Amino acid sequence: MRKKSGGGNKTPTDKQAFINLVKGRFASVEGFRTRAMFGGYGLYLGDSFFAIVDESRIYFRVTADTKSDYESAGMTPFEPWPGHVMTGYYEVPPGVWNDDVLLREWARRAAMRSTKSKTRPTPKKSKEKRR
Repeated sequence: MRKKSGGGNKTPTDKQAFINLVKGRFASVEGFRTRAMFGGYGLYLGDSFFAIVDESRIYFRVTADTKSDYESAGMTPFEPWPGHVMTGYYEVPPGVWNDDVLLREWARRAAMRSTKSKTRPTPKKSKEKRR
């Protein structure tokens, strides 16, 4: 992920400490794994990509149904660099981050959204007129 202007003073040690904290928070969740990508990390539950970790912040994937939960908590979408807003991912509210039960529940909702987006509807067969 590209550096944001200003405030990009995190050292590699800070970044590693935060991702280790994230890993610890999800250690007991079956299928949880991380993957380094573009200077940040992607979080997965099974094959489902559900979150981004960047600059010691965690952003969960949102849907039309869940986005308002993040907005009502005052959270903002992921902005990997100034002017490039990714509205599909919102920062996890502190109240959720600090509650193990809520954190896992919100992570599963984000992962379910990711799984659903991979399934494509089957096209309907056109009915041919018989003569």
